[in-house]
Amino acid sequence: METWRRLAVSGELGKPRVLRDREIVFERGQPADRAYLLFEGAHEVVQGSESGQSAVLKVVTPLTIAGSVELLAGEPDYLETIRIAGDAVMYVLEADAFIAVVGKSPSALTESAADVAQCFCGAARYEPARLFENDVVLATLFSAYADVFGEPTPKGTRISLQRSQSDLAAATGIAERSVNRILAQWQKLKLVSKDAGRYTVHDLAALKRLAGPLDGSLVHRWVTPEHALFEKG
Repeated sequence: METWRRLAVSGELGKPRVLRDREIVFERGQPADRAYLLFEGAHEVVQGSESGQSAVLKVVTPLTIAGSVELLAGEPDYLETIRIAGDAVMYVLEADAFIAVVGKSPSALTESAADVAQCFCGAARYEPARLFENDVVLATLFSAYADVFGEPTPKGTRISLQRSQSDLAAATGIAERSVNRILAQWQKLKLVSKDAGRYTVHDLAALKRLAGPLDGSLVHRWVTPEHALFEKG
């Protein structure tokens, strides 16, 4: 995403916006009229049902462009909800401006396509999550949060996000009572603890083993593809 980084730094994408934890960038069903370049921080891709259930499908790190899928595909409405996790810096492009950039810059278009492809591959890896037990799904979320928001401490990896058991239930689509039971078991095994509203993971390797094949599937992080389209020079 080096082209997009250069465009942002040069000022060609306008002034950045600072967004705060839990702020909604856009919601599923709203008109798809803007693209949002995540420059710093992180956001979550969230899906919900009419019954009120929800789940976090992806924890996204910079640089990536939310809304590009719909704009490139010509979808009239956003297909998912984007919510800030922690604090974040974004550049907002009107649909016409985004299309103009990818229309005149082959490298920007190539990066956007690869970004979408990588996000799809991650989503495909996470698709089997509904086939796994609740503790595996929750371990996958904790592993993702530790990866993106983890701060090393003498006692383990402290997750900087402040999240309640209700929040974790909503993020995983697991009943809150089940989340409570799993966390109580983990605390008894000294895998995790909670202080001042924040969790510390004392044995991240154990949670990663529990997550198994799902480990890492929730995190979207740009990686420059190793093929001819991205060869230097």
